[in-house]
Amino acid sequence: ADPERVVTVPNGVGDEMRPLGADEVAAFRARQGLTGPTLLFLGTLQPRKNLETLLRAWARTAGETGWQLVVAGAAGWHHEPIFDLARELGIADAVRFVGFVPPEDLPLWHNA
Repeated sequence: ADPERVVTVPNGVGDEMRPLGADEVAAFRARQGLTGPTLLFLGTLQPRKNLETLLRAWARTAGETGWQLVVAGAAGWHHEPIFDLARELGIADAVRFVGFVPPEDLPLWHNA
């Protein structure tokens, strides 16, 4: 390709997605009951996000890792089977479904 016609556009993240102070993150983790390493899924709950694969993998390893799985996001189309699968796999109590996360809380969740 002609270098004169190539433009690089870096991935951008807004200023709000910045590292937060340790005290602020610790306080948020305490409020949320996050006591150990945490894996966060953040997105709309719908089939195209492939949460089924995440839940099946979590069911196979959850007791071995010491990690917590938090699933955060608004309910999308056809989201009910996600909750049904968690119950079917016996991990409904081991997965934290926290629902919709308002934009102002996104930096806290990403830092936690």
